[in-house]
Amino acid sequence: DENGNVRAWETGEVTITATAGGKTATCKVIVTKTTRVEALGFDSNAPVKVYDLNGRYISDKVEGLEGGIYVIRQGNNAKKVQLR
Repeated sequence: DENGNVRAWETGEVTITATAGGKTATCKVIVTKTTRVEALGFDSNAPVKVYDLNGRYISDKVEGLEGGIYVIRQGNNAKKVQLR
């Protein structure tokens, strides 16, 4: 992102290259496991609430949800997401 943070969306390998002040560095990253809540951009250490599109409460976790469209809330942040 604009702050230099990298987020894993799925398992795999990638080489990240950064250049600053005339110097370049590379780093190989291997993602072996990521949770859905982390992949969606939420803090995996903080509680979430999951709602359907009618505003009905569904769950307090993203893992185990069937594919569909949900509203996920964590603190003051909420996102509408499609899970597959």
